[in-house]
Amino acid sequence: MLAKVEPLSRRARARAALAAIAPYEPGMTPARARRRFGRLDYVKLSSNENPFGPSPRAIAAAAEALGAANLYPDSTSGALRAALGGRLGVSIDRLAVGPGSEALIDYFFRAYLSPGEALLLSCPTFPSYEIFARSAGAMIIDVPRDDAFAIDVAAVRAALIARRPRALALCTPNNPTGNATARADLAAILEATDHRTVVLMDEAYAEFVDQGSALDLLQAWGGVFLLIRTFSKAYGLAGLRVGYGIASDADVVDAFDRLRPAFNLTGASQAGAIAALADQDHLLAGVGAIIAERERMHAALDAMGVTHSASEANFVFVRSPGPIETVFERLLAAGLIARPIRVREGWFRITVGAPADNDRVLAELAALAR
Repeated sequence: MLAKVEPLSRRARARAALAAIAPYEPGMTPARARRRFGRLDYVKLSSNENPFGPSPRAIAAAAEALGAANLYPDSTSGALRAALGGRLGVSIDRLAVGPGSEALIDYFFRAYLSPGEALLLSCPTFPSYEIFARSAGAMIIDVPRDDAFAIDVAAVRAALIARRPRALALCTPNNPTGNATARADLAAILEATDHRTVVLMDEAYAEFVDQGSALDLLQAWGGVFLLIRTFSKAYGLAGLRVGYGIASDADVVDAFDRLRPAFNLTGASQAGAIAALADQDHLLAGVGAIIAERERMHAALDAMGVTHSASEANFVFVRSPGPIETVFERLLAAGLIARPIRVREGWFRITVGAPADNDRVLAELAALAR
């Protein structure tokens, strides 16, 4: 007997808050590009991945851990947290890990945001802040960045004082624009932030900028915070999905433990991250090469008269030298996958790749800029 089909008006629906969320759109993959153009040699420069890859020690450790794939991993990620604590000089009870730093954003907002409360951010910035805040039923207060994509410090301070949001999200270097917020500006923003506001500080690209972490500023401020970082970028472990966070106190981590899934980080991911963390020589060599290539690309863009942001991440953020659809299609036809960013008209993001791949990108942009 067939089940009775209820009218749509009487069937359960997803929460109304989800209707306001625009799903995250990942960049085009080589597989999609091949279906369109038929090429086999695409270079993916759309997801800010590390072209030099992870430490061989990390690969070996992750592979060895797969030998115990029949067993559940350590749900507390104790060895990884201990390794992070030793490297960072932070107590293990203040360290949280998860499958990418995005998971930690989700945990933080679910733990501290209630329906109807507000998150203050400055767009354009990482879209996951808004996605997870709205998922928690929160409202968004957007204080837009200026024409150079810098945070409008005075406007943010004014909004913090007048609106008293429940949460504040700061990203430096900022994704997708790449520019870093000066420590003095971060300090000024925190000075205007009430202790009833919780702060998310995203330092996913911290290894590529020379100004140091904002951890000391957050600790001096004294409120509840979560500073997040990742093994996906500088450490080259995007495929293993490992993010970590430094919390203001153990209560934040305790809240995460009450809502996060058990066994949320695989054994291979934990082992690979521990080995990558121990191989600082590999990290520093890769980061140095990426920074050198980034600055070379900036200089070449300047020479051809192409506008770009002052990126201090592992990508360049470029204003298209022609119609964005035309430029994107030309790069695709040349086997190069960039990332159009629909935040302001005509801008796109290019991951810093291997030198030969960067040469190809620059050659195409130079031809378009003539």
